[in-house]
Amino acid sequence: MINGKLLIVDDEQNLLDLLSESAKETIGTVVTCLNPLDALASIQGGEDYDVILSDIKMPQLDGVQFMEKALQVDPELTFMFMSGFPDRETISKALKMGAYDFLEKPFTLSQLGHALNRAFELKKYKTRLHELLELMVFEYMDDLPYDKFVDLSKAEKTDVLDKLLTVLRVKHSTLVQKNSTKK
Repeated sequence: MINGKLLIVDDEQNLLDLLSESAKETIGTVVTCLNPLDALASIQGGEDYDVILSDIKMPQLDGVQFMEKALQVDPELTFMFMSGFPDRETISKALKMGAYDFLEKPFTLSQLGHALNRAFELKKYKTRLHELLELMVFEYMDDLPYDKFVDLSKAEKTDVLDKLLTVLRVKHSTLVQKNSTKK
């Protein structure tokens, strides 16, 4: 059993029910939404999801637009897409924006299970890396007290971590240069 939370977004109730029932066999918590606006409101309201499986073609807001808006709230979300009408340009755009995977409908429940397992593994590694980077913030960024960091939004924390990575890259390249000149 995967200890995690999956959000499935699709405008077809029958498919949503089938995917939800299948996913509940291996994933701790499965939440469904019939439209991306409700899903986005949930994310904006503070709901945390480990993986989001979304249809691409939906009324009101397509899957890629949904992903774009959701990532503004929580840049650490792991997205997977599915579609019965694959448009290579849209799929390419989604993957460039950070989508993890794409499933072409119809797909088997076995294919879905394997893709979800890989997505949850990725999320687990991303979470561990994020935790490690948070610990490193206090080692390398003396001017940011812990209580201030904890109170930041996910997007603000991501910005701080990006700055930390820049600092670490500069320190690393400086060390490499120093070591290469010693030889």
